[in-house]
Amino acid sequence: MIECLSNITYEQCGCVEFYMPHSSSKKICTQYDDDCIETARETMLHRESSQGDYVCHCLPSCNSVDYDAEILKTDYNLQKLIDIYDAIYKIPDKEELNSYNYSKMEIYFKKPRFLSMRRSELFGIIDFLSNCGGLLGLFLGFSFLSLMEIIYFLTLRLCCTLKKDLEEEKNEKLSHGKEIHLEKY
Repeated sequence: MIECLSNITYEQCGCVEFYMPHSSSKKICTQYDDDCIETARETMLHRESSQGDYVCHCLPSCNSVDYDAEILKTDYNLQKLIDIYDAIYKIPDKEELNSYNYSKMEIYFKKPRFLSMRRSELFGIIDFLSNCGGLLGLFLGFSFLSLMEIIYFLTLRLCCTLKKDLEEEKNEKLSHGKEIHLEKY
C-alpha cells in the first residue's frame, strides 16, 4: 500500500515523502507540499473505494491471508423460536420477548480445507553447490570427497618430501663432518 501511495504522490506532486520507498532520483517533499500530499492520499482512498484492490496493480504480499466474504441473509422466525423454547423451558413472560429485537450471526469458512502457498527462493546456495557436485560426479566421476583425498595426498606428499630432504641434508652434513674430522687426525 505504501508503494502505491508513493507512486500516486509522485505522479501528482512530483515528490515523495521521506519515509516512502523511492529511487535516488525522486525529490523528497517539503512542508510546502503538504496540501498536494493530502490530495494524493484522498485520491488513492477514492480510487481504492471505487476500483477495489487493483488500483496500483501491485503483486500480492508474501505473507498475507485473504478471505472471500460471502453474505447470506434469511428471515429469522423469532415467534417459532420462542414457541420452541416455551415448549422446552416453559417461559413465563412469552409476550415480553416479542418486544425485543434479535439477530443471529453465524460465521463459517466456505471450505473446511485450504491450499497453502508459500513463496521462497527456487535455488539457494546449498542447492547450487549440491547440483554442481552431482553434475561433476555424474559426468567426470569427481566428487568433493575425491577433492579432499587429492588435497590430503598432496599435503602428505609435500610433508614427506620435506622431511626426506631435511634428513638427507642432515646426513650429508654429518657425513661431511666425519670426513673433515678424519682428515685432521
